[in-house]
Amino acid sequence: MWSLRSLLSAKLMPPATLRRSYSSFKDLSLAVFSYIECFYNAKRPHASLGYLTPDEAEARFP
Repeated sequence: MWSLRSLLSAKLMPPATLRRSYSSFKDLSLAVFSYIECFYNAKRPHASLGYLTPDEAEARFP
């Protein structure tokens, strides 16, 4: 739970996403999911990949 809280903190989530109003929980969930899957997991380095981003690892090891 703490890692989810830190992910949603103002330091990591784009400010526009945090300031936006959501009409439903489903809309908020979709925004968070999109951020995690499309940006956070794809762009950050992973220790298990030798500190490469998933995109870099995929390009190196097709």
